[in-house]
Amino acid sequence: MQRTQYVLFGVIAFVLLSLYLSGCRTSSTPTAPPGPSPTPVERTVVVTRVITEIVTPEPRAPRRDIVLCLRKRPATLDPLFAVGEDAWALRGLLGGLTVIQDPQGRWGSDVFERVPTLENGDARLVGEEGPDGHLEVTYHIREGIRWEDGTQVTADDFRLAWLAALRGRGTPSTRARAAEVADVIADSDRTFTVILRNGVMTPLYPTYVFGPYPGPWLKAGHSPDDLSRHWPAYGPFRLVRWTDEDMLFVRNPHYPGARPTLEQVRVKFFAKPLAALTALVAGECDVLSPTLLDASMRPLLDTAREEHIIAYTSVPGSTWVHLDFNTWPPKGRLPFFADVRTRQSVILSLDRARVREKATYGLGSPMGSWILPGSWAYRFQSTLREGNVNLARAAQLLDEVGWRDEDKDGMREAHEVTGTFWDGTEWKIDEGHPFSVTLLTVQGDAVLAHAAEEVRIQLARVGVRVSMRALPAEQLFAPGSPLWRREFDLALFAWQAGPDPDGRYLWLGNTICRRGDGSLYAAAADRSCESGDEILHAASIPQENNGWQGGNVSGWARPDASLTVYEATAHLAREKRAELYAKHQAYFAGDLPVIPLFQRPRVLAWRRGWKGVDLGTFTPWTWNIAAWHHVGRSPE
Repeated sequence: MQRTQYVLFGVIAFVLLSLYLSGCRTSSTPTAPPGPSPTPVERTVVVTRVITEIVTPEPRAPRRDIVLCLRKRPATLDPLFAVGEDAWALRGLLGGLTVIQDPQGRWGSDVFERVPTLENGDARLVGEEGPDGHLEVTYHIREGIRWEDGTQVTADDFRLAWLAALRGRGTPSTRARAAEVADVIADSDRTFTVILRNGVMTPLYPTYVFGPYPGPWLKAGHSPDDLSRHWPAYGPFRLVRWTDEDMLFVRNPHYPGARPTLEQVRVKFFAKPLAALTALVAGECDVLSPTLLDASMRPLLDTAREEHIIAYTSVPGSTWVHLDFNTWPPKGRLPFFADVRTRQSVILSLDRARVREKATYGLGSPMGSWILPGSWAYRFQSTLREGNVNLARAAQLLDEVGWRDEDKDGMREAHEVTGTFWDGTEWKIDEGHPFSVTLLTVQGDAVLAHAAEEVRIQLARVGVRVSMRALPAEQLFAPGSPLWRREFDLALFAWQAGPDPDGRYLWLGNTICRRGDGSLYAAAADRSCESGDEILHAASIPQENNGWQGGNVSGWARPDASLTVYEATAHLAREKRAELYAKHQAYFAGDLPVIPLFQRPRVLAWRRGWKGVDLGTFTPWTWNIAAWHHVGRSPE
């Protein structure tokens, strides 16, 4: 006889509150309030009650449908705009993944006959390794890879996607990667070659593939924007419905891989993580995206797992949370953190272990560099150790710079605070100006909100007032936002790392040049190469003259550091690259343009009974959804 299962769980009622110490009204403009009033900080307050709830047992017959619950509703399904957990999860449904690394670190592809490498001959080094050489990478599309209408996916479809990215379509990082490709040549219907620009020597050369774009639809007169909400599939599932409530995918009959056990996948969206967790416990969701699993929910996840309702796993994620200083702000903005001693005082003031614990409930991993721990290139920097809190030394450094609290109001003010920027120009902060700064962060992200609040509290201990400015992610990372224009004092957000450290996009602060004799150098900050010398790579500091492109938002422009990270990405030999990355990490720790806070955890939860879910650091969590299956439930 079927037994009715009674379980106790403590997440039914919840309230999301914005706590205002200076008042309760909200504002549509996310600016810091004037005067000394504390900044509004959004908190998640969980109101729990223990109740007895009847949970319907899992059905005995294995299911052929699944409900995935995500947080971020996509604006488009165009693969050039795919960024973040949820966008890549959807790509796992629509498109067999081109080149991926599985949770065990092995390279693979659903689309190509094999991943091209130097070892198997599909990739070739032309010339010598270094700035004069280049890589040519040939891809062979598997036989039978077809769009959902049965037409073949061709080499031209991949070239079309690259051309679109080269002409400005896609995310900033996608456009930057497209610019590192000199050409994409369609050798035949099923073979194409990507030619990287001279000096692009990253071991991630197999991943310089874009799209594909649906050539048959584009040739029929549709634009990518026309297709954004019904992008054609070549993966295991195709989209048949997209409403305000959900998206429905069904099995793609033209998918050449193993026939998925699932017949359909429904995708629902939840703005509030605790509502999604309640839906998971109640059986309305089968899998929760990592974007819905705030680390603060760990106790609730543990309870549901102990009651045999769900399973969950956590791995170190590919995103790392960091606190950025604006070391070289644009004209008209005060250079609070242009002096390295001021930046050093901040890291000495921060108990980063507490920041990590508060933000991730202990699931986050500490960081001692800008490269992820576990990477072959990672070198721990002792000055970035979490336990290096020294408030007395922090206060001493601030006093030396000229930030002193002479009026004894608890906040420091400027007294002869002067210095020079990276380009040698002088700066000065007006006498008596309070040390009151704005921290820019992402709205609606509980992990970042908790981390930012800890930073605010802890910096107040040394007389620095921090006010928050939170913008929705789509605004913060949009072209021309305050982040890219470097119109901030502090910024707290996360970068997504890849299996290879790279570093050009984040840390090139100077133009890289080559003299006639072949020697390389980094130009002075905000300068081009000497007359007659060759420009190898422009600086990655977003500025008006480069269309606000590049990830070096801190404005770090140290020539020897820029040259070192460029050279680290201009070689293939791991030993040489490791030596250069070690050198660069030492420069980074000394200048401290950014404080690494923690490696963000990646958590995935699913209903008991689902098998095949396999979470890694770098792969989309739906990377193997075609192999997921439900085992049903035995009679009791």
